Amino acid sequence: MGIDRNQLQYFIDVAAFRSINKASEHRNIAQPALSRRMSQLEYDLGCELFVRSSQGVDLTPAGKVLLMRAAAIIRQFDDLHDLTAQSDMAQRQLRIGMPPGVSLMLLDQVVRSVYRDIDEVILTIEEEDSCRLLKQLSEGQLDIAVVSRRPRREGLEAEPYFVEPLYFATREPETERGGLPFAVPDADEAFFRIAEEAMTSLGRAPHIDMKLASIASIKRLVEKGQARTLGPYSAFSGELAAGSWTFEKVENPLLYRDLVWRRQDAGSELVSLARGILRSVIGRCAEEGPPGAVVVLSA
Repeated sequence: MGIDRNQLQYFIDVAAFRSINKASEHRNIAQPALSRRMSQLEYDLGCELFVRSSQGVDLTPAGKVLLMRAAAIIRQFDDLHDLTAQSDMAQRQLRIGMPPGVSLMLLDQVVRSVYRDIDEVILTIEEEDSCRLLKQLSEGQLDIAVVSRRPRREGLEAEPYFVEPLYFATREPETERGGLPFAVPDADEAFFRIAEEAMTSLGRAPHIDMKLASIASIKRLVEKGQARTLGPYSAFSGELAAGSWTFEKVENPLLYRDLVWRRQDAGSELVSLARGILRSVIGRCAEEGPPGAVVVLSA
């Protein structure tokens, strides 16, 4: 992970307060998150910066050297930002995060709408599980994200987005021989608990045999008759419409999706435009899909 401006500013704060707790209160960020950022900074630089004790922290010789240079390095970051902002060639960057299943349903329409409605923008789509997306939002690596509902993180704002059912999927109807491995995306523990609850509600063994990084890879195995899986409507909307696989709908639990952004970006024009686009896109998906497959939730 590269060292960024915020990391250096946090380091200066910790050095000034001689306390990670007091620095976290000053910056209004969670103490564990700040502690991880400082540990990451030490890892990236390959040296210890702090001597930690029950009374707080003191700087090591390496930490004192960095403190003398940190403010100047931050100014260089700011100067670089000013140069790019003043450039006639500069474009705004919009960074949107989505779980891979949601991306399969929304991506085409989101890309089309962003480049139609927002001038001079560079769009980045990050596909990760919800836990990683929330972490990236907290660290300023994303502007807005669609996530499965998770406990609220400090510094983030969220609004309900949509709810969708889960489906158990196989290529052909299962025979008595069964035995196909049950594969799911390598997501966070919250999703694994939901998957186990869903399989139990269908009267099926909830044992997970494989975890793959990509829902697309799992779908290829299912298509070849080499696996069975469980996932949201958004991941299987194409196969459901084509009737090409065998599906069992899970009535409970449902997957609740939220839109999330950083509180400090609540007034950002770009975030506001992205929220509008994402809401318009999910509205179209709800209208075009089968009744009840996607239920849009009001903000």
